[in-house]
Amino acid sequence: MAADPTLTPAQIAADAKNLFHNIKEALKRQKPWEQDVESQRQKLRRLHLSLLFSFPYAKESKDADTQLWMATSHSVITVYKALLASLDRERERSSGAKNHVVERRRLTQRFRQFLTEEDRFWTAFIVRYVRDFGLKDATISLSALEISDDTNDDNDPEASTKSNRRYQFPEPPSTPPETPNRRDQSLDIVYKALVCLGDIARYREQYSERAKPEQTRRGRNSKGPPPAPRVPNYGRAQDAYEQARLLVPENGNASHQLAILCNYQKDVFGATYHYYRAFCVKHPYETAAENMHITLHKALDSYMRREGRADEEHNVSLPSHVALERLKEKVVVLHASWRLPSEEANKKLPEFSLAVTTSFTSLISERILPVEVISRTLVMSFGALWKVKMLRDDHGKKEKETKRHYATEIHIAPHVLSLMTCLLRVGVLQLTDSTITSTANPSVPIDLAQNITAVFRRTLPALRISNKWVQANISYVASIAGKPNSNASLKEQVQDFWVAYQAFFTNLYRVFPVSKLPSLAAPLEEDVDMAGFLPLKHTMGELSTKSSSGLVPGQSQVHPNEEHLMRISDLIEDAISIAQNEKSPIMFDDGKFLFKQAAQHLSPKRPQSEIPPSKVAVKSDHGLMVPPSVAAKAIRQRVESRTVPALPTKDETEDDNVTVSTRTEDDPVNLAMNAVLDSDVSDTGTEEDEVVYPKQVTGTPSQPAYVLLTFKITCTHNF
Repeated sequence: MAADPTLTPAQIAADAKNLFHNIKEALKRQKPWEQDVESQRQKLRRLHLSLLFSFPYAKESKDADTQLWMATSHSVITVYKALLASLDRERERSSGAKNHVVERRRLTQRFRQFLTEEDRFWTAFIVRYVRDFGLKDATISLSALEISDDTNDDNDPEASTKSNRRYQFPEPPSTPPETPNRRDQSLDIVYKALVCLGDIARYREQYSERAKPEQTRRGRNSKGPPPAPRVPNYGRAQDAYEQARLLVPENGNASHQLAILCNYQKDVFGATYHYYRAFCVKHPYETAAENMHITLHKALDSYMRREGRADEEHNVSLPSHVALERLKEKVVVLHASWRLPSEEANKKLPEFSLAVTTSFTSLISERILPVEVISRTLVMSFGALWKVKMLRDDHGKKEKETKRHYATEIHIAPHVLSLMTCLLRVGVLQLTDSTITSTANPSVPIDLAQNITAVFRRTLPALRISNKWVQANISYVASIAGKPNSNASLKEQVQDFWVAYQAFFTNLYRVFPVSKLPSLAAPLEEDVDMAGFLPLKHTMGELSTKSSSGLVPGQSQVHPNEEHLMRISDLIEDAISIAQNEKSPIMFDDGKFLFKQAAQHLSPKRPQSEIPPSKVAVKSDHGLMVPPSVAAKAIRQRVESRTVPALPTKDETEDDNVTVSTRTEDDPVNLAMNAVLDSDVSDTGTEEDEVVYPKQVTGTPSQPAYVLLTFKITCTHNF
């Protein structure tokens, strides 16, 4: 029976409130599957559906979607879970009595039947709502979940009538939402429904796993160990949460649910990442901060208890998959130390930060880190810095709390810069190995993709995200180095970052002529993934609108090599934009990235020898300006003289049998740096203590280009 069409939205909302109260009282005395409870639940559901479909823009309908879930689905799920928990406690007290086992199996079956029916309802609700309100943006999410009108037989008029009669979907308004605000409201309803669908799938899998041991029967004389428990598969729930997040990236609820799934699977690194994504958005899921606090507290306690074990020593060689997990654990411990300040943790913050950056650089160079881990490590650090800045700037906080947050900030900011500097340094070394920069015949096209090494390819998404962060936070980076109370370490880290930045983009522009690169015409995977992430301040993800072509967001129609070249093109474009910012210490002029103060004293008509010593802008204590060919030879000689593990030969395949050394002195990047620092050659044959300037790349890319490979500098000015 449908809701009375003569009722006003206010009357419907009042009836729904009274009916929900009656259901709660009934559930205290009756079982959720009894006819009286079920009939009242269905009546309440029809009232909320009437508000959502017939009066979608009335003020009484504002939270009708939330009430539809909480009052008609979640409230019953809570009762079932409580009944099962009660049976489990009774079973423990009675030492596993047979009658409790049978009763629990029956109750579990009832619960799963209820969840199955709820899955059907919410699927039908999403299909009907998307179709009736003309939400084409949501059709891609439905396609990704393999949900269509065919799923519920709504294309068949007879079946559609049956579905309407079964779920009592009212007729929608005559016109779909026209204003952007109304459209966003409608998308929010689909978003919440997708999260509900994910929750139902999660419960179905969770309780299926609990029932599995009881369903396995073994003979009295059976020998051998008991069968291994079935590994839960939360794929359906994860897909629903992911599609919800992609549909409305400004809402943090779906990310929080993804963090819950990671906790189920003991993936603390993944959970921490999703927690950051849950509250670094326009509409944060506030519970995420509290849950992350609990997760990180447990992780830090576990690490502290295990610290000092023999196999935790830095000089132990580890298989690649173990080295990967150790890095992820170090990242989590570092974030725990930031958010859970204690005397012991604060003392070890520099140690934790150094351990992360050292392993991060080494494992990238040895092709151990997947693309996702590289990017997420950066994104988590951006999220941590953004959160502590928000807390520090909260004017409602007491002065003591503000000082505490600032003390944490000066630990996080150098780490953020250090991670980006590591990426840039690795990139410089990869670019020095690129040789296909020109051709004798200009009419012959150059395959620039051949200049992209396997290591460089893995870092490109993270480099793009990092460059977007610099673009969005250039004023902040400039301010932290210029503050009188900034510590020397932070200022030095800022200087190191900008030197690495200038060196990287000088070489990137040389190896990849921008005129021969394809433009970024469509959002790439990282664009879609970073949509809604506030630390980037909308510099990324703006292109990630749903495509009318039917492609899943982030799915490209071009070759992967073309995608990588698009990333490089976008990197250079953003670097030029950053160089044009008045807060930037570098500038872009005539195809070159230069330090502004150095450029003021360099002129084609004025030899370097005529520049007064007092006007030196950038002074290198150890570095040299060397041609790439000489640097590469020195690097090879230095590396070949040391015993280091061979790099994997496969392009993108992880080899778990590779052994990784975590000793920093064997880090390939450090070896390469030392090879240059120990070399006695330069393009002019001068000694190491000579004052040098960032060389300008002259002529065409085919001419010898000099590369600044020094990263330890002393500057006479503040950036």
